[in-house]
Amino acid sequence: MKTILPPPESQVRELCYAPEWHLSQDVKFLCWLARVRVPASLGILEIGCDRGQLTRELAVACPFRTIYAQDYALPYRGEVGQIAVHLPNVVVLTSPSLMLRYDHLNLGLIFLDGDRSTPGVVADTIKAWGYFRDTSNPGFIVWHDAQPGSESGVRPYLENRIDPFHEVTFVNGTWLALAGFNGAAL
Repeated sequence: MKTILPPPESQVRELCYAPEWHLSQDVKFLCWLARVRVPASLGILEIGCDRGQLTRELAVACPFRTIYAQDYALPYRGEVGQIAVHLPNVVVLTSPSLMLRYDHLNLGLIFLDGDRSTPGVVADTIKAWGYFRDTSNPGFIVWHDAQPGSESGVRPYLENRIDPFHEVTFVNGTWLALAGFNGAAL
């Protein structure tokens, strides 16, 4: 495993919907990755979108691609993706991630920020890994909550159980880790 630095602020500032807001390095990095490193013809799947804050940022940074925003566990499912659902390139999905069929979608980025338990991380990772294994799409899996000391199951899984043939990269100064597939590179 290796660690990289995020791109310079000058490369990400313009990509965000509300640059006057204090956006985390995580959001800035994801917008940069989606805009600069994922082919324009491919969509983005966000597992665990909550009310759609990141969804909105991705949709505005990448108006030319479809953003699929999934969540299920909110107390009121009508709130899933509500901040971004009005944008023309956003599709909100309200089914459990393990029941969600996305093998027919044309994706270049799968962002995993749903169930943070070890079984949830494993299941979502295996499904996303299988997607890139079964398609020729260049793309990335990005995990949230991968910082050292996190109470989630992400970091231990990535450090101990991930496929040894794919390198996982941690993004310094963020809570993100990623792996590239089918020729996708930073």
